[in-house]
Amino acid sequence: MDDLIKKILLSLKLDDLIFEINNVFKILFNSENWVVLIFDNNENYILHKITNVEKSLQVKIPVECEFIKETIEEKYLFIENKEIIDEFKLNIELETSLNTKYMLSFSLNIFDINFGLVSIFLNDEMKIDNKIIQKYSEAVAIALKNSFDYRKLLEINKQDSLTGLYNYREFYNLLVFEKEYCEQNDAPFSIIFVDIDYFKNVNDTYGHLTGSKLLIEVSNIFRGDLRQQDSVTRYGGDEFMILLRKTNKTQAVLVAERLKTLIETNYFLSEDEQHKIQITASFGVATYPEDCEDIRELIDKADEHMYFIKNNGKNGVKG
Repeated sequence: MDDLIKKILLSLKLDDLIFEINNVFKILFNSENWVVLIFDNNENYILHKITNVEKSLQVKIPVECEFIKETIEEKYLFIENKEIIDEFKLNIELETSLNTKYMLSFSLNIFDINFGLVSIFLNDEMKIDNKIIQKYSEAVAIALKNSFDYRKLLEINKQDSLTGLYNYREFYNLLVFEKEYCEQNDAPFSIIFVDIDYFKNVNDTYGHLTGSKLLIEVSNIFRGDLRQQDSVTRYGGDEFMILLRKTNKTQAVLVAERLKTLIETNYFLSEDEQHKIQITASFGVATYPEDCEDIRELIDKADEHMYFIKNNGKNGVKG
C-alpha cells in the first residue's frame, strides 16, 4: 500500500501521475473508469477534467449537480442510484453510454481546502474502508496539486515576464518543430517581425511604466486576433515575432495588414490614464520555404523586410 502512495507522490508529470492513479484504482477498486475534477476557488466551475482515456482537458463547466456539492460536504459517498450517476455524468459532460451500477466519490482536500473530487465507476458493490479512502484521497490530492504547480512553473519558464508571451527560447523551439512538420508535409509557414514605431518617444514622453503598459496591450491585440495554433514572442524591447502555422506569403501579409490596422486604430491609455496615445508599427513577413529554408535566415529575412518599412515611412507591411 505504501509503495503505491509513494509512486503517486513521486509523479510530477501529469501523464505519469494519471498512470499511477489508474494503477491504484485498478488494484483497490478493480476499475479503470474514473474521473478527476478540479474546481475554481469558489467551487462554482470545473476547470480541469482528467480521465484515464482523455487525460487532462481544460474546461469551464458550471457545477450544477447536487451530488457534487454533497460529496464536497460529506468528503466521500458511495452511490447505488443510476439516476444520480447519469445526472452526474451529464453535468460533467462525460460519456453516459458506460453502464455503471455504482460510483464511489471522494473530495480532494489539502489543509481542509477543497479543490476537486474523484469519482470511480464500479460494476460491483464493495465494502469501503474509510481509512483507505482518506489515505489515498490525501495522496491523490497532494500529488495533483504538485503536478499542477510543476506545470505552472514550466509554463512560467517559457514566458516573457512582462507580457506573458513565449520567450524567445521557447518560440525558437516551436519554429524548429514547425519546420520539421512542414518538411514532412510539404507545407509553408510564415514569420512576421513587428517593431513598434517611435516607441522611444512614448517612453520619453509618458514614462517607462506607460511604455510597459503599451507593450502588454499590444501583446493582447495579438492574442485576441491570432489563431490558437499561432504563436507570438516578445523578441526584445519593442519587437515581436509571430509564427503563423501552415500559412503562405499571401495569407501572412493579410494577417500583418490586419494587425497593423488594429494597432494604428487603437487608443492606448497612459499609465495614469490621463492621455490617449496612438501608435503604429512596422511589419516584415518571411515565408518557408519560399524565402529560405534555414530558420535563422528566415528570421533575418523577416527582420530585413521590417527594417525596409522602418526606413521608408514606417507603419507598413513588406513580404
